[in-house]
Amino acid sequence: MVYLEARDDLVATAAYQPELAAAAAARRFVRDTLRLWELTGRSARQDALVDDAILLTSELVTNAVLHAGTPVQVTCRLLGDEPDAAVEIAVLDRRPCQLHPDNPHTPAEAAERTNGRGLQLPAQLASAWGVTYARAAKAVWFRMGFSEAPAS
Repeated sequence: MVYLEARDDLVATAAYQPELAAAAAARRFVRDTLRLWELTGRSARQDALVDDAILLTSELVTNAVLHAGTPVQVTCRLLGDEPDAAVEIAVLDRRPCQLHPDNPHTPAEAAERTNGRGLQLPAQLASAWGVTYARAAKAVWFRMGFSEAPAS
């Protein structure tokens, strides 16, 4: 695990081998990092956003392990200051091919699926998300805006 301070942003990075245990380790890493940055325990809404960030990380790491089969790097970045703070999490793998989500054609088909929802979750839960491609890698990232979390 590496913690860096860049500009006004905080950054933490962890690397994992391409095995199913990587998802659980990445969940712990994100949970511990967001606790260290004091983003938990302030309000139920903010804790729910942290839970969503952990869920999304787990899904993206699982996708990378299953589909890329390469070592995975998870990077957490705290952007800005309160009340406009945001967390950006990126999951990088070493398989740079383009992602093509397999969307179901009918609502019944969607309801029956037991997998293939990993890229639909960021669209539903994150403030923003995307994929960045490089020659030898790709990173799927998402951003959670904590300014949406009113104090309770």
